[in-house]
Amino acid sequence: MAKSTIASTAWRLVLSFLSLAIAGYGIYILIQYPSMTDSADFAVKFQGLNPFFVQSHFLGGALALITACFQLWSKPGGACHKFIGYAYVISVSMAAVGGCYLACYSYLGWSTGAAFLTLDVLWIFSTFYGIFSALKGNQQAHRRWMMRSIAMTFAAISLRLQIPLLMLFIDGELAYLIVAWGCWIINLIFVEIYLRRKKY
Repeated sequence: MAKSTIASTAWRLVLSFLSLAIAGYGIYILIQYPSMTDSADFAVKFQGLNPFFVQSHFLGGALALITACFQLWSKPGGACHKFIGYAYVISVSMAAVGGCYLACYSYLGWSTGAAFLTLDVLWIFSTFYGIFSALKGNQQAHRRWMMRSIAMTFAAISLRLQIPLLMLFIDGELAYLIVAWGCWIINLIFVEIYLRRKKY
């Protein structure tokens, strides 16, 4: 097996594990946040917000991670790929709509809310532009835009990896502010570099 194939498989395994782990955590928060009482738990702040948007964001986000994980392994163009793809689009729509609402109540206010609102708008735009490209028969554009969409889906992973790392060196609020932007911008930068190198 070629080294590039081994590396690709290993990378997909890591992303799949992290996707399922973060999705499981999101579902846990979705189930538990209404009954949480510890003020130190970040999920307590969701109790005073509209439950429809809170649940839409966490459920949609979890499903987006799960379906993105399956898309890493599905054969492009096959029936399974298309079915999971449409499930992914619905999941992203749920998560992004809920995310736009939650961005208005973001921790640290608009300094972080603007970051998450921008993420949600770009997330849903790239997803639907990818679907539009597929419907128009432009498979290359479809692949490129869906890779951008999945990069933003994986912001959920980046956020949870970057925050504890930064908190080793700076205080929590500054770390959260940096990560609110960095969790998705860094992902997009890596994807753009990959797309330019591979001519994908």
